[in-house]
Order: sequence, then structure tokens, then C-alpha cells
Amino acid sequence: MTAKDYCIEIQKLLTEVGELNWAKCFENFISELELSKDNSAYRKIISIYGGMGSFDDLILYKDGVLCQKENDTLHTLKKELYKKMTSWKESVYNPSDSDIKKPGKFIETERYFEPGNYDHFSHNDYLKDK
Repeated sequence: MTAKDYCIEIQKLLTEVGELNWAKCFENFISELELSKDNSAYRKIISIYGGMGSFDDLILYKDGVLCQKENDTLHTLKKELYKKMTSWKESVYNPSDSDIKKPGKFIETERYFEPGNYDHFSHNDYLKDK
């Protein structure tokens, strides 16, 4: 399944149980995935995972009753969508994927250690010998 397929399935499920705020969010993701020429929609989808009150914390209820079957389905869809999103992210951001042909010439680097006594240190003192 594609990211869009997962979003469509999640959006349908959320609409069925009346979780309309999150359903609208996924409706927007679907539109962005259709229109986007880059991976900006992927970044937005990744951002809804993690933190208190995030999509990952969502438990579905309908009329005050826990929707066990729907929660099981949602859990699987959430997990698979997250895997799809993070595999994209790793392929873009993993330094081992970088292929540097011409790294350039090393110029200079400076090592800086903060002193142990933070109360009597100022950035101006550090820069005096620069």
C-alpha cells in the first residue's frame, strides 16, 4: 500500500466512528499527497506522531462505547503508515546514504570546551583571544 492508500483507509475509518477532526486532517493529507510534487506531505504526516494528544494516542469511541474492532484496525494502519513514513525519512536523512564525490579541502576547525564553573564565565571572555 502507498502512503495515500493508508491515509484513505484511516480517513474512512475515522469518519465511520465520528472522529471528524482527525478525519479532516487525513482528508487534507490525501489532497496534499495528490497535489504535492515533493515530500512535504510526508513531513506533515510524520509530525502527527508523538507527544501528548497526538494521533498515536487516539482511541476510538462511539456513543461512549469503546470501538475495539476499529481500534485494532486503526492501530495496524497507524503502525504501517508510520513505518512507511519513517522509511522515507531514513532514506532521505540517513548520512550513510550520502555519496560525497568531492568533499572539498579541509580548511580549519576549532575545539571549544565550556568551563566547569558556569557562574564566572562570559562569552566575551572567551572571545578576547580570538
